[in-house]
Amino acid sequence: DGDPTRVLATDVCDSALANLHRNAAENEAPALLRVERWDAAGGTEAVRRLSRLVDPRTLTHVIGADIVSVPIGSGGGGGNAG
Repeated sequence: DGDPTRVLATDVCDSALANLHRNAAENEAPALLRVERWDAAGGTEAVRRLSRLVDPRTLTHVIGADIVSVPIGSGGGGGNAG
């Protein structure tokens, strides 16, 4: 459909949320990225909390920021240290 990918980035840690905002701004992606506090723990209740932020039926993937972030110096090649 030609629309850019939209990302809802979530975390529960204030420093991680600040880092997500900073990375989006530095990479000129703030229009594509929305940052929200959300904790995936809790199963069905977590999905209910998520549905207050976004319609879960519109999601294709949910990836935890702690899974895709690799601290600098860890040898993983990432650069998202909090």
